[in-house]
Amino acid sequence: MLKSTSLLFFLFICIPVFSQEEHRAYSFDAGLELNSKYVWRGTPFGDAPVVFPSIGFQYKNFSLSALGGYAINGSHSEVDLFLIYGLKDFSIGIGDYFFPSESDSKNHYLNFKPKETPHTIEAYVTYAPSCFPFWVTASTYVYGNDRDKCGNNYYSTYFELGYCKQFSSSGKLSFILGLTPAKGFYSDKFNVVNTSVKYDTAFSFGKYKLPVSGAFVLNPYTEKVFLTFSIYLSK
Repeated sequence: MLKSTSLLFFLFICIPVFSQEEHRAYSFDAGLELNSKYVWRGTPFGDAPVVFPSIGFQYKNFSLSALGGYAINGSHSEVDLFLIYGLKDFSIGIGDYFFPSESDSKNHYLNFKPKETPHTIEAYVTYAPSCFPFWVTASTYVYGNDRDKCGNNYYSTYFELGYCKQFSSSGKLSFILGLTPAKGFYSDKFNVVNTSVKYDTAFSFGKYKLPVSGAFVLNPYTEKVFLTFSIYLSK
């Protein structure tokens, strides 16, 4: 499940198709992230480095994105869709998470039956005031593959509080705290499931810069810890 709603709100590097001088109301973008270890909201996925391709379309306050995640050894794959509407300091979105199986010739992508669908639909809202460098995100799985043994939805919910400190044009340090209020995907009860420190910067090669980031992630619930590194490619 891609790092969609953290603001964080996918730290993908975009490649604009239209220049700023054209002053168009819409634009397309594409991006690629190379990640040493995929950890999302304190939960690891796959057991090898992961490649994250993305494409997107923006029109005024709306954003539609498709994002993928593929471990280089085939231990994890996913294809996700996101529709986001931005209103001043708020972002409201719907996400669709899907995990295709490389060994299954038929992945049933078009199966949206409540008790059978492999899709997981999430609704979320993020508040990130322009006057202060923090964000608050609330997200809930509202439909799909978030079920208990009886087939009933958990409605797994995740809350996140983040703060960032900008040191330079390319240097930024972020602190993240994430918790779940009840039993579901993230935990078997109320728990803090994500405490992270992330630093974004860029390596300089003459007049070129390569955006990178490193993160220290601790899940207090599982007591698992991760140190990850990402490279972001752009034109």
